Amino acid sequence: MKGGPTNHECFENAFQGCAGQVFTTEEIKRKLMAMYPDFSEGAVLPNDHSNVGNEGDCWCAKTPKRIFDRVDRGKYTVVERLGLDRSSNG
Repeated sequence: MKGGPTNHECFENAFQGCAGQVFTTEEIKRKLMAMYPDFSEGAVLPNDHSNVGNEGDCWCAKTPKRIFDRVDRGKYTVVERLGLDRSSNG
């Protein structure tokens, strides 16, 4: 995605306004790929943007800036801060 949004920004953009909603890994992949068709399917790793993280995860993992909270194997809740409108100061 050279010159475009970062991997983290793609996740954040795709799930803006979805706070509190639960998605499976497959649903996350479909939603992200619908918005960013050139996104590498193998890079759709919601755990890397969650409260759990992995080796090599995103800078946001395990921080208040994360995108997801893992609630079960392969299931993630979008964090509340993504329910905020980008134009607000929240």
